[in-house]
Amino acid sequence: MENIIKDKICPICSKKVDECYYLNNQFEDEPEVNYLAHLIKHYRYEHISYWNKCWGLNGEYYRGNWFGDYEQEKQKVNERAKRQIIRKGKEVLKKIGIKPVHFSLLANTEEKTMLLVNKVLG
Repeated sequence: MENIIKDKICPICSKKVDECYYLNNQFEDEPEVNYLAHLIKHYRYEHISYWNKCWGLNGEYYRGNWFGDYEQEKQKVNERAKRQIIRKGKEVLKKIGIKPVHFSLLANTEEKTMLLVNKVLG
């Protein structure tokens, strides 16, 4: 359990999450937040099949006129990812000491997400 954060293991699929230089620098001094940020990115690309279809190769064709700005869509999807990680990974998150405060330090965390994380991990 102690290596889950350090090795960045997904609590849902048990795969090692690809590391991101930017996220490592952003959250260098906050390992739990760094872990969560990497999980969100991993969830967006590995657990949500439509994300890659929309924003990958030929994504413009797939998303047509029903998606807006990339950053706005990413923010929405990240919030959904946070809530799914909380729901599906709650037992692991509890065991490794992830707290609501860690989610609050992530960008754009909505009140809806904080209510859930406080209920599940608080």
